[in-house]
Amino acid sequence: MTYLLKRNGSFYIRVRVPKDVQHIIKMKEIKLALKTRTRKDAKVITKSYIYRLERIFTLARCGMLTDSQIAELLNEFKHKTLKEMEDDRIQGKGVMTHKEYDDPESYGDYYEYLDESRDILKEALVTNDLKSIESAVDDLLKAKSIALNKDSDQYKKVCREMLKVWVTIYEIEMERVKGNYNNDYDRRLSSVSKAQVSPILSTGNSTTDKLLSEVIEEHLNEKAITGKANALSIESYQESLKLMQAILVDDVPIKSLTIKAFQEIAMTMTKLPKNMNVINEYKGQPINVVLELVKDKPDVKLLSQESCSKHMSRISSLMKWAVKHDYVAKNNAEGLTMKKKKGGEPKRFPFTKDELKKLIESPLYTKTNAQKPHEFFLPLIALFQGMRMNEICQLDVTDIIHKDGYDCIDINDNAPDKKLKTPNARRIVPVHPTLKAIGFLDYVEYMRQQSHRKLWTALKFTKKDNSYKHQYSKDWNNYCDKFIVDAKGKDFHSFRYTIVNELKQKKVDQALVSGIVGHENSIITYSTYGSDYEPKPLYETLLILDNYGFDFSTIKFPVEEFINYTKSKGR
Repeated sequence: MTYLLKRNGSFYIRVRVPKDVQHIIKMKEIKLALKTRTRKDAKVITKSYIYRLERIFTLARCGMLTDSQIAELLNEFKHKTLKEMEDDRIQGKGVMTHKEYDDPESYGDYYEYLDESRDILKEALVTNDLKSIESAVDDLLKAKSIALNKDSDQYKKVCREMLKVWVTIYEIEMERVKGNYNNDYDRRLSSVSKAQVSPILSTGNSTTDKLLSEVIEEHLNEKAITGKANALSIESYQESLKLMQAILVDDVPIKSLTIKAFQEIAMTMTKLPKNMNVINEYKGQPINVVLELVKDKPDVKLLSQESCSKHMSRISSLMKWAVKHDYVAKNNAEGLTMKKKKGGEPKRFPFTKDELKKLIESPLYTKTNAQKPHEFFLPLIALFQGMRMNEICQLDVTDIIHKDGYDCIDINDNAPDKKLKTPNARRIVPVHPTLKAIGFLDYVEYMRQQSHRKLWTALKFTKKDNSYKHQYSKDWNNYCDKFIVDAKGKDFHSFRYTIVNELKQKKVDQALVSGIVGHENSIITYSTYGSDYEPKPLYETLLILDNYGFDFSTIKFPVEEFINYTKSKGR
């Protein structure tokens, strides 16, 4: 049921969350400010919100559990199971005799059962044999009133995660059987149980206080429902909040997080390696293990001050939201962001004329490979259009359009596999004439004739960073280091710095530059009241680049060779 209400002259709606999806949405009702004082507008806006909410409820009913919900579900199961095992031990079950204790090679039948069971489940993980764990998963889902299609990827993911949980349970129980309660799990469990006297965690009734994971879930759900943040922004928040949870290890009541707790979280971040979730040595490892791995490696690149500051800013945003919803009395994470030093060196730099010359004379343009058109075109599109790497990588063939007599690139996020960094990144920019001359539109036309959806078929979408740029980013960095320049602050993003700097030096109006590269316009009148630029002034601005003073007439993509290659491969 939906209620349209008016308070202090402004309208808002209150929507009851259906009971069958409350365990997934983690809310009983949703309140949304409509930001209007007229009933007519409020009714129109309400229809839009109701459509989006119904879609979310439908997805929830279809079993669209998020990764954090799956983790929370199985984390609770792990704690409950290990507690039951310890309770059994209190009753004398699974306890070794003195004879067994004196013989470390034989810790009894129970220990052998744990050891064998763990190995069986490990093998099941290797072979992806999920049958052995399905009954346990079915019982858990039934107990939580969650219905998942057994053929769905979601169900299979839960099964694999359940296998991992049971491997962990058996390994912890094997240590307990030997009397080792100094293992990582029990040591952390002990520290959490002493929260009321801990200098890091404050006192609080942990049985009634909201857990951190629950507050995070509600916060992110609200962001998604209200549309206050785009998909890329929500992913960034998830990354920061997951990092905080990994540092804390255990799911704790949000009220127990003191200022000191957040100070230690911030300090820990500064000691973590860059790209921790990508590098195999660190990927999937607990934070304490990662810290040990990097401790004696002075050459390891750590998270930058800027990255740590962004993470803490997002965490502070969560706590500010928690204060607003009465989950905590105060934002204890406030003020822990690290400010940049004024007058410091910029993070990135434009390419110099000598470096651009090296690019033009590099193998990409002297020994053209018709098999990989994206490698040929991407640097030049970035150089002449000022587009971000992923904006180019995710282009559809239909994004190359004709508007007002100009061939243009429509930079948008109108498909689930596309995303933009900011709302201002959505723009339509004319194609630079040099790109036309080197064969870009000829290539596009062939891809259109072949009914391809994506412009670069060799680039694959990866869930690792939800983009098409993952592999190309690595390839470009290696190529740039080898043939152009190997220096800090010089990477693919330097192309954007190059075009902005070139236009700045030629005294081009800042609003026009922003219209090309997709920056927010700093002039309030233009950004608030002005519409996007038409193609003509943007095209005339691009002409001012004057090819950066270079002759590109010798560069041409071999479209015919590419066509013959694709035909030979049956594509």
